[in-house]
Amino acid sequence: MDIWTELSQPLIEQGLDKDFVPLIAFFLWQTWKSRNNFIFKKHILSFQEITSSIICYYQEIVSTQAMKEHPRSTNPRTIMGEEPPPPQWIKINFDGGTSKQQNLGSVVVIARDSSGNPCGWSCKRLLAMTDPLIVEVVACREAILLARAKDFDQIIIEGDATVVIQSLQGNTPPIEIKVVIADILELANGLHRISYCFIKKDYNTQAHNLTARPLYDASFTCNPLIQFSFVIGLMA
Repeated sequence: MDIWTELSQPLIEQGLDKDFVPLIAFFLWQTWKSRNNFIFKKHILSFQEITSSIICYYQEIVSTQAMKEHPRSTNPRTIMGEEPPPPQWIKINFDGGTSKQQNLGSVVVIARDSSGNPCGWSCKRLLAMTDPLIVEVVACREAILLARAKDFDQIIIEGDATVVIQSLQGNTPPIEIKVVIADILELANGLHRISYCFIKKDYNTQAHNLTARPLYDASFTCNPLIQFSFVIGLMA
């Protein structure tokens, strides 16, 4: 740890965020390891597999530092009520944001495994879409698309949009989101088990805090490394 501090301190002094420096190091290290796996073992690792390894190593070092600095601190997830799902399940939180001034909407989803580690996310800008209900239902659809893309077959969908969740639970949806609700249910048919749960906004803070970033930073949605750093910061 002392060696790492000595190596990273000059970069931090140049203005780089102290949390971003180790992420860059872990990213380069895992990229080099994946290159060696391909050359010597003919084993190709996907970007998501590399990302998962980075997450594990990064959280390990962050947890070690936190225990040294705050040995009696309480896990922030417990405080906020953002509990991980049961074993073999994936929990996906969704949320949407709007900016009428910029005539933009944003949708974000964050997936976590039973250990509480992020295992996927998505964030997008929606041009000329500022109706909160429409944005929320599109965000929920994005959660289903992420689950299908990642082959998650047992998922819990959580959001603070009451009307969207109740519509998916069987209530008659408002006419303006009826088509999207039907599309979500059709997409969900390919999943083994799925549950839709309403949570208060106070318990959806990680997804909610992510919605603002795409609204004011157009480059954020097309920069996976910056997204990775931001998501890890939210869940640390």
